[in-house]
Amino acid sequence: MPSYSRVFKQAFTLLKVNKTLWMLSLFFIWAVLGNTGNYFASNAPSADKINFWISVALFIVLIVGTVLYLQAKCGLIYATKQLLDKKPIKFKEIFAEGSKYYVKVFSISFYLSLIVLIPTLIILFIIIHFFDLGLDTQGYFLTTLGLAVLIPSYVVYMIMYNLAPMFIVFYQFDIKKAAEASFELVKALWIYLLGFLIYTGLLGGFMYYLLYLVWSQRVEFFGNLSYNLLGIGLYTVLLLFAAFVSSYMEVCWVVLFNELVKPPKIEEEETAPVPDIV
Repeated sequence: MPSYSRVFKQAFTLLKVNKTLWMLSLFFIWAVLGNTGNYFASNAPSADKINFWISVALFIVLIVGTVLYLQAKCGLIYATKQLLDKKPIKFKEIFAEGSKYYVKVFSISFYLSLIVLIPTLIILFIIIHFFDLGLDTQGYFLTTLGLAVLIPSYVVYMIMYNLAPMFIVFYQFDIKKAAEASFELVKALWIYLLGFLIYTGLLGGFMYYLLYLVWSQRVEFFGNLSYNLLGIGLYTVLLLFAAFVSSYMEVCWVVLFNELVKPPKIEEEETAPVPDIV
């Protein structure tokens, strides 16, 4: 298995020398803006009519941004695979390839999210009900038990969330096969993948903390004119940095996946064969 440092270095080199990947990384800004859309809406002017139209505009931006982001995500996976195979890449071709897979990638992300969200809500409802009835001992016990079950489940979910799109783009798997293959990979290499998830999670957490810090403390930084050119300029720079880091982490997962999963042996009578795990 490749060392983490080798994967991170190779991913950074790919991004540094290929400007096409830089162009794709700009679309990752939409993911960051989507996460902050509700905050902007809550701080909009107080008039109901203005709030309504701002909310409609933000909703449209969120939908369009999500589609563009998913296409760019799939395109980035495809482009990185091409570069790792030492093949040329073109922006139009990359985006066209990304448009083939983004619906499947969205579907499997939604599917995996439901698998962990529904049990979480059920357990949370029961815990709250226990405390409302004054059954504190049972409530604390179920809380401990729930955390023991849900924390590993969320870890597996986050790893599969990153791996499953690779099976879709690399091998054109359907949603079920991609989920099964990514789960098998997690089972085989869970300690190694957990370490990789921690490293990329720390990097992403630091990035979003910077964004939150600057925006939440904008009045302290820039005075009452928190929307002045200085504040907007700094936040724009941070958004570009966040987009680059997000795309970098995506490339890291693609490089890792390419190292861990061997290309399948194509046979005439067999379609979409399951790749072998190293």
